Amino acid sequence: MSNNQSGKKKKFTYNLETILKVREIYKKQQEEKFSLAQTKLQEERRKEKEIKSFQQKKYNELRESIDGGATLNFSDLLLRKTHLEKLAADVKEQEKIRQKAAKRKERERRTLVEKMKDQKVMEKDKHNKLLKWQKNVRKEETKFLDDLSSGQFNARKSND
Repeated sequence: MSNNQSGKKKKFTYNLETILKVREIYKKQQEEKFSLAQTKLQEERRKEKEIKSFQQKKYNELRESIDGGATLNFSDLLLRKTHLEKLAADVKEQEKIRQKAAKRKERERRTLVEKMKDQKVMEKDKHNKLLKWQKNVRKEETKFLDDLSSGQFNARKSND
């Protein structure tokens, strides 16, 4: 608890507090963006896995029917071939979508790291200025008490 000569409490005020608050808001917004990008990437990976699983299932069905000695007519074989080609195209498309989502997630992660660094720098600056302010307040209090005690000592001395 520090008092100045007029008896009022001194309070530390950080001159860049509003900027610090704004950076905190930006960081929280970026955390949300990063979280959304992570969720999107997970979803795209899940979709890719489903498509590949379905594609493998259809290949296995075709293989089993051929290995089982079933006779396939030419039109049925063409339909299956076309369907498998479509699935292959779907897999490639989904891989591209997943790669885009992964790049976006990485971009959002890098931005988040920068926002966190910016905020950390501001918090460190605030802490350092607070320490400096506390040191100055203690120095002023010590000087005030020294002046007060020497004044009382001098007053007693002059009364004697």
